[in-house]
Amino acid sequence: MSEGEAKTNPLWVGLHAARANVLPGLVVQALMVALVAGYYFYRPSAALLEGLSKLRAEIGLPFAVMSTVVAGSVLPELFKVVFFQGGKATRGNLRTLGLTAILWGCQGIVVDVLYRLQSYWFGDAMNFQTVATKVALDQFVFNPLFAGIVNTLWYHLLVVGFTWENVRRGLTWDFYRRNVIPVLIATWGVWVPIVTAVYLLPQPLQFPLFTLALTFWAILLAWIGHAQVKRAGGAVKQS
Repeated sequence: MSEGEAKTNPLWVGLHAARANVLPGLVVQALMVALVAGYYFYRPSAALLEGLSKLRAEIGLPFAVMSTVVAGSVLPELFKVVFFQGGKATRGNLRTLGLTAILWGCQGIVVDVLYRLQSYWFGDAMNFQTVATKVALDQFVFNPLFAGIVNTLWYHLLVVGFTWENVRRGLTWDFYRRNVIPVLIATWGVWVPIVTAVYLLPQPLQFPLFTLALTFWAILLAWIGHAQVKRAGGAVKQS
């Protein structure tokens, strides 16, 4: 396999992306572990998660929609506008905000239902078998067969345009191999430990912790993405 072929290999692309995300992934993982440990051993941390859980119980499903929209769509876009665009929003920001809000609002509902179903199917025992089963179904069934496909395709369509032809191309094995598999590999390196931390909490607290993880992760990716664009721009100027 030539160097050029290797760099288009889905496994190589995924591992390269995973390596690039090691530091931000470790940051979010450390925060999640600290919150889980804090829930069991530090009362203020437990109060934070219990407060979010109570709010979720009072509001119901709209909490899942609003919290994931804020975490996955509003905060990252606001972060870009405030820190990278001098506080000046553009039409592009509004377009991205609107379209990603649809995605994350729907994903919030799906993830909330997934956590409830896993609690019903497997129970809430805090033992290795129960937690490992939930993590495996979440990351190696739900993610490859649904979440990974939807998220990758949606962000791809943000770039190439929302047309039926682009959707059709996105629902092929070639797109899955070239785009979804690398995303899955990179995702597993970060989210398997995070999801494990999520399932180490009682079911009512799982979605609030997922929302916090998504918030930190989305902001870090916005920062990294901006830094990569700046480096690429600098390289072009020097060439």
